[in-house]
Amino acid sequence: MNCVFCAIAAGQMPAHLLHDDEHFLVLLDIFPLRPAHVLIVSREHAPLLGDLSVPARDALLALAERVTKEAAAGATNRDL
Repeated sequence: MNCVFCAIAAGQMPAHLLHDDEHFLVLLDIFPLRPAHVLIVSREHAPLLGDLSVPARDALLALAERVTKEAAAGATNRDL
């Protein structure tokens, strides 16, 4: 599989991780468009939201909300 995000999740490629859990990684975008531009990347290979497992989909919105709040509060590095 030639998926850069799967390679990052497997530890085969470097990334600046802010958070990781059983379903997702949160990492800094290497070409940020705005300050605090992060990516929430699934540990599952899921090109589309509908391809995620139900537990991952259920966890995604809560994680996105948490990341948004932490970014707005100025969290850095692995503070998320």
